Amino acid sequence: MQPAPVVEFFAGLFRSAGVRVTDTGDAFTCHHLGDRIEFEDGVDQRHLDFVVDIDSSQVDRMLEDVRAGELDERAKFRIMAELATPATQAALARPMIRNRALRGVLYRIGRAESLMHVRLVAPPGEEDVAHTIVYADGQWLVIPGLHGSPPHEYRLTVSDAVLYQRRMLAARQANSLPPWIAFARWYGRFRKRVLAPKT
Repeated sequence: MQPAPVVEFFAGLFRSAGVRVTDTGDAFTCHHLGDRIEFEDGVDQRHLDFVVDIDSSQVDRMLEDVRAGELDERAKFRIMAELATPATQAALARPMIRNRALRGVLYRIGRAESLMHVRLVAPPGEEDVAHTIVYADGQWLVIPGLHGSPPHEYRLTVSDAVLYQRRMLAARQANSLPPWIAFARWYGRFRKRVLAPKT
């Protein structure tokens, strides 16, 4: 039960991702193989792009969406709402992005900031979700909800969030300085498009 549009939507969002079902204790790993997704029992966080914690009602809803053969905008939003925070946490915890030289590149070229509010804008029938990214004590923290008072926020549509995750994952997979510099240049342009004043 893996319709091509569903498999294609997840392409580039992860190579291997863990899922923990909080109310049942189940845990499994999803491996995206290009034309299909394979599932494996258990979660070994050392070898995963990120781990998502969801409950069984979210699993049931996802299965209903997959049975439909493709994902509508609300289904895509719900997926990205769950992926956004853990995927960002995992990406910013990688040794390469914690490198001082790379951090300098991201600040200078990409105009990254030490305190950011990121909002995923919901389609009708859903509620926006948001997280705060802060650089403190030599590490990046990603915290659900909005904390602190930056002068603006980043407002992403589902398409924006998917594009960002794919670009970030590609840079992570390359794991060398030139792709990260290319990512920083792209991010600088992306930032201008999604930046909005606080309301």
